[in-house]
Amino acid sequence: MSGVALEFEGLGKRFGDFAAVHPLNLSVAPGELLVLLGPSGCGKTTTLRMTAGLEFPSEGRILFDGKDVTRKPPGERDVAFVFQLYALYPHMTVGENVAFPLRTQGRSAVEASRAASAMLERLGLGMLAGSKPRQLSGADQQRAALARALVRKPRAFLLDEPLNTLDSAQREFLREQIRELHKEMEATTLFVTHDQAEALALGDRIAVMGEGKILQCGPPREVYENPNSLFVANFLGTPGMNFLFASRSGEAVRVQGADWMVRVSDLPDSKAGLGEAWTNKDGLYLGIRPEHVLLTGEGAPCQVEHTEMLGAYSLVDLRAGKVRLKARVPGGRRYREGDTVGVSFHPSGCRWFDAVEGNALPWHTQEVKCTPSR
Repeated sequence: MSGVALEFEGLGKRFGDFAAVHPLNLSVAPGELLVLLGPSGCGKTTTLRMTAGLEFPSEGRILFDGKDVTRKPPGERDVAFVFQLYALYPHMTVGENVAFPLRTQGRSAVEASRAASAMLERLGLGMLAGSKPRQLSGADQQRAALARALVRKPRAFLLDEPLNTLDSAQREFLREQIRELHKEMEATTLFVTHDQAEALALGDRIAVMGEGKILQCGPPREVYENPNSLFVANFLGTPGMNFLFASRSGEAVRVQGADWMVRVSDLPDSKAGLGEAWTNKDGLYLGIRPEHVLLTGEGAPCQVEHTEMLGAYSLVDLRAGKVRLKARVPGGRRYREGDTVGVSFHPSGCRWFDAVEGNALPWHTQEVKCTPSR
């Protein structure tokens, strides 16, 4: 069975005077895995619950394959919902919990048990099929809840932070299993998380949410490399993007607080309407991800404040005057506290943002040289 095409048309939800979800428009293709990513309270779980029929929207419509299901109950939508908390039946064994949705569909006890056992084996829970939920760890209970949702093979999966209680090894294992099962079953999937690494690893597309709005939606690489706002640039990435407050100074950009001049080869033409932020007293931000901060023998001098070893790479905390930034470097390179290093930026990684509105500016940097100002 192929997945369902989902459409949200002006979908919004209010609780009294509070807008949990501002009217949003979004289409999800059949069989697509879309991740709703954002901080707590941004409206992503409320959006998921409206899709499932557990909350009715205050405005707008939800369409499944072009049919309006906005007011239909959950049982008429053919979706499976995995909650952040396990919601297993305590009086049933794990195997019985996983088989239960198949029994409600009219499948025989033998057929339901066989399918449940196969799914539990796939998720590494085969040995626990006869256990009660209270005998399982929290992580295993969550895996059992996932198995119960997946065994139904519905047309849409709705997953609300399903890996939140797992340790790193289990999260990695289940991410791989979810991707494989998603491809195999071709079900449309909405996956809610606050974990940006999870979103980048799983999503065909990522919809970044903030304050009840979808701020940017696109393929993971596109959203990561070309964020459309300061919020998205900072939220997506571990750590987030470095932001250097700057203003125009002749044919270059002065970084405030660091006594740096960033020389850019293609300054925008103010006559074309792109140069206003350069002369605006409120200035702009130069955004640069840690992996695009280059530590060389040349460039602007910075002092090493701290190095955090993270296996294959290290994060180096740097300071120059009042400016602080992070660089991501190969783990084999050693920097000691107090070392002075030269800093430059990879031009392909430079992004410019308006300091007032926080919006990305459509400028491309061909060459950057960080040098002390004169």
